[in-house]
Parts: sequence; C-alpha cells; structure tokens
Amino acid sequence: MDITFACEKCGQHIAVDEAGTGQQLACPKCGELIIVPSKPSEVTEPSGVQFTTCPRCGKDVFATDTRCVHCKKRLSEPTSLSEIWKPIYDNQPVREIGLTLRSGTQLLVAEITLYPKDLVRKAQGLTAEAKKKFGGFSTGLGFWGSAEWVIGGSLLLGAAESLVSGSMANEGVELLKRLEQLLQEIRKSAKPIPVSQIANVELLTPSYWIASYRRDVEYEETIMLPDGFLGIKTKFEIEKHQKVEEQHYIHNGDPYVVVKTDQGKTVTVVWENVEQYYTI
Repeated sequence: MDITFACEKCGQHIAVDEAGTGQQLACPKCGELIIVPSKPSEVTEPSGVQFTTCPRCGKDVFATDTRCVHCKKRLSEPTSLSEIWKPIYDNQPVREIGLTLRSGTQLLVAEITLYPKDLVRKAQGLTAEAKKKFGGFSTGLGFWGSAEWVIGGSLLLGAAESLVSGSMANEGVELLKRLEQLLQEIRKSAKPIPVSQIANVELLTPSYWIASYRRDVEYEETIMLPDGFLGIKTKFEIEKHQKVEEQHYIHNGDPYVVVKTDQGKTVTVVWENVEQYYTI
C-alpha cells in the first residue's frame, strides 16, 4: 500500500510504499530531506493543496496530479494549450470565383462550403459497400450507392426497406442507415472557406479542391521517476511535448456546391448548370 504525501518545502507530491515509513529521503524536486510519515494525516500540507478522487480507482489524489499515484492511470486527457488553426494554403492568387449559370445568373463567389476529408472518405466507402449489396438496383431516385440518394433521405431508406429482400439487400439497407447518420455528421461539420484558402480552386472540378489547416499543439505527459533506495517509489515527472495536427476539407461529391457570394448571400448551385467559370 502506498502512502501519499507532499514535500513541506516545495509541495512536490510523493508516493511511497508503506515499507518506507520512518525512512529519510530527499525530495526529487527540491532535494529537501523528508521523513516518510506513517500515514498521510501526519503530514502538514502546504497551503492551497487540494485533493480530488481518481475516477478509475476511487482513491484520493492531489488535484494538480495528471496521473493517479495508486492505479497509475491518467486522470484526464492531455490538455491542448494551443487551439489556433492556421490555413496552409492562405493568400492564394485567386481571391474570388466568377460563375455564369445557364439561366444567365452571374455570381461572384467569396466562400465555398467544404467538408472534413476523413468523414467524406468514410462515407464514400460505405456508399461503395451499399452499391455492391444492391447490385445496381434503382428506384428512380438514383442507383443505390450514388450521391443522389441523399435527395430522398429517409424516404429513400423507406423505399429500400419495402422494395428489397434477401440478406445482401438487407445488409445494404443497414449500410444506408449508417451512411445517413454519417452524412448528418458531415453536414454539421461543413465549413465555409474563403476562396483564397482553397488549393486547386482555379480548376472547374470540385473534386480537386482542398483546404488544409494546421496547428501546433502542446500537451503534457507524465513519466515515472526511477525508484529510490529501499524500493521507495517517487512521484511522477511532467514532460511537455509539441506536435502538429492537420485538418483537411474537400467537396463531398454531391452534384451541388454551396457558395457564399461577395454580397454575403448563401446560394446552392447545381454544378452542371455552370456555363462559365473564371477566377479573379
């Protein structure tokens, strides 16, 4: 059983096996000589020291600890100290997109809505699986596995459940249900992105567009210090690390593109109706 206490000089938290009771050891942080108490209550804690309960083993730990000294489990996820996402492709030469539709409508586009790449790729995988299960079966709302099924939404799922039979088709229906949930998540994660932050935006095909963001994240990790004499376990040491995280946004493959004009108006464009496309 461990005895948990704090250095009276610097407040360093220390966990010692009860076999070390009465022994003298040096604080691993400040070097102060400490007599290991027989129980935590004999120690006078520095002012301001607070305790909390480990959510995993239920034992008391210091509120400032990042890892439980009893079960050795992390008390919480590493805290991100930097949350600033910076566009990788910012300040592209293209500032706006000009569109002329078949109807004669002209638009100047300042922002284009894109979607998280990882979620879109996952949805495409589910789509391909569903298409194989249905073998190209069509209800008039589009072939199973095509992007058009999104238009029908739950109506199309209802048609699938009432019109198809067999184990393969039933598996396909389950895939479509999973796909519907995923597409809802994708739509919620949609991000209107300035044209200047989108790579390949000078190309007419939306599948080539990509916007990427990067941030430097600092996080803390605790490591256990080497055991002291008599097998006495010392406290954990905190190390700070830094890593780079990236997020990528692409078009979701639908026949529609959601844009925001230079006047701040949001417009959904049927992309096949675009007759002229030019950059500014």
